Amino acid sequence: MLLRIATAVFMVALTAVARATPEADTVVEATALNPEIIAAVRQARAAASAAREAGQAARANEAQVLAAAERGRAAARKARALEGPGRLRLAFPQGERYEGEVLDGKRHGLGVLEFRDGSRYEGQWRADQSTGAGVYFLPDGRQYQGDFVANKAEGLGVFHLAYRHRYLGEFRKDVAAGLGMYSLPDGQVYLGQFSGDEAQGVGVYVMAGGERYEGETWANQRNGYGIHTWPNGDRYEGMLKDGTM
Repeated sequence: MLLRIATAVFMVALTAVARATPEADTVVEATALNPEIIAAVRQARAAASAAREAGQAARANEAQVLAAAERGRAAARKARALEGPGRLRLAFPQGERYEGEVLDGKRHGLGVLEFRDGSRYEGQWRADQSTGAGVYFLPDGRQYQGDFVANKAEGLGVFHLAYRHRYLGEFRKDVAAGLGMYSLPDGQVYLGQFSGDEAQGVGVYVMAGGERYEGETWANQRNGYGIHTWPNGDRYEGMLKDGTM
């Protein structure tokens, strides 16, 4: 039950690309003469359109994700406050300690499990597995709040990382996968598709200085076709590799 998303997922991906925008007349002339450039621009615009749709969908999910996180926090509070005959204490050979509800000899209902390494799960249990809503605390201060299935983050949730980074979105088997938002404290944000704990697919990067990228991503970088715009109106449409043109 370890969430593997890196604490510095977009430190490189959100830095500004090398600025290499040609003069407008040069772009028009090259486009008119080179069909490969025409094709690249078309693909970039299509990718940007898909990225905007993915970003909007990720933003639309925000209320549901925050609701899932609140369910997790509420379940954790109830698990900590649980009292009465239904509350039992169990110790395991691996050094784990459980305190909470039990049914037919299995952890079931609300409970708190403390791991030997200092991590802790508080929330709902079903048939001896953390399933339902809960909160998972890691020893280094990171914290996941949201949905669990069979001891893994699965569904919707919020993962608070180091340096006040935050991922809000969909999880599958303990990793960020599907639609989500990754934000930094300085206002930088990525909204779009994730796979295997990485920005992968299409999405929108909004940078602190006002620059914006809409397009394809791979391995937490702007890789593929897309559109990069600057605050002064300059614009690049085409292929990027590892965040550069």
